[in-house]
Amino acid sequence: MARVSMTVNGVRYDQDVEPRLLLVHFIRDSLGLTGTHVGCDTSNCGACTVLLDGQAVKSCTLLAAQVDGAELLTIEGMEQNGQLHPLQEGFWQEHGLQCGFCTPGMILAAKALLDASPDPSEAETVVSQLTRTLVGTGTPVHWLVQISTALLLVLAANTAFADFPRLGSILARDRFLPRVFQFRGDRLAFSSGIVLLTLISALLIVWFSGSVTELIPLYTIGVFVAFTLSQAGMVRHWYARRTERGWRRRALINGFGAVTTGIVAIEVGIAKFSLGAWMVLVLIPLLIALMWAIAQHYREIGDALTLERADTPLPRLAVPHIVVPIARIDRAALAALSYARSISADVTALHIADDQLDAERMRRRWAKREDGIPLVTIESPYRALIPPLLAYLDERERQDPDRPITVVLAEFVPRRFWDYLLHNQTALRLKLRLFFRPNTVVVDVPYHL
Repeated sequence: MARVSMTVNGVRYDQDVEPRLLLVHFIRDSLGLTGTHVGCDTSNCGACTVLLDGQAVKSCTLLAAQVDGAELLTIEGMEQNGQLHPLQEGFWQEHGLQCGFCTPGMILAAKALLDASPDPSEAETVVSQLTRTLVGTGTPVHWLVQISTALLLVLAANTAFADFPRLGSILARDRFLPRVFQFRGDRLAFSSGIVLLTLISALLIVWFSGSVTELIPLYTIGVFVAFTLSQAGMVRHWYARRTERGWRRRALINGFGAVTTGIVAIEVGIAKFSLGAWMVLVLIPLLIALMWAIAQHYREIGDALTLERADTPLPRLAVPHIVVPIARIDRAALAALSYARSISADVTALHIADDQLDAERMRRRWAKREDGIPLVTIESPYRALIPPLLAYLDERERQDPDRPITVVLAEFVPRRFWDYLLHNQTALRLKLRLFFRPNTVVVDVPYHL
């Protein structure tokens, strides 16, 4: 016999024990604390977990003689003054008791984890907390787990960035996404899909403040919905090839997978609806509707542009009116006027003045010219440029609606790209506004400095 002394749940015990008596049997049989259970004979289940000097240990793997002088805490010792410990209360309120057999060990293991991390946050993952509790902070094993987890997450993110752009190109080829997603960039990658995924990822991180707890429901719903759709697609695939041997067995396997993952997706969607799963459940039908609308748009555009015959003759166009807006007489304006005269004899220079004095000054200077191009001046007392120009074009169109209007814009190109910041980009604003005007052609004449 061996004499042991230990403190269990705050009570001191001094007893003689057999050298080979397990600690779990000492707790249950000698002390009568039956909340500690023996759930297996391989020490894997953790039902016999107790706290030994604050550390979670399995009492079925220790001898009673080994804990001489130690302090033990069992599930009975967590109750104080007839009140449940907050952990016990939490398990009760969140329905985490299960059958109750392994619950004491789970609660004590959770207490040890919280004692080691009294203020847990999303800054440290549960995997890191468990590893730190088991092997210590900063140990090689701790760093190995952290680095391995980071590498796995990088690979998972790389999968999305590798496959979503490819999927986007397939959808764009089938006209369910804009065609820009179909083309490869300079590095032979589908750059548009990568950029879009980057922007969406950044938006989600900002929106949810980088909270993993709030982002996980979105990931879970997306993953299991994708699993369900892929498995259902395989069922359809095997049904389409039902002339082959063994198609029923393959379809049954994929059908079982589709039902299983579908049930999980529905369950997670309901349980995590208020935690962010609603976003995915709302976005999926919206994205489907958007893709159908894009496909319908491409069909309408195709019907409107398609020729019935390849030898369809060119349409006959009338000689256009040429309008050249000029702010002053300079080299860029002369280049635009020269180009306009080369494509039509009906050229009109248009100057929009801020006041009458500016208009008179422009007329006097223009009168010195001998190229025969008429000048029209419009006074704009509120310094507006685009509305008077559009009003003039509307008037010309009412006078001769059968002839198109061509607006030739003079634009100088600085030597250095940052010089653009020093100018008001008038030509760019005009091009953007005139682009959507019917029966109007916009020609940009650059003058390189």
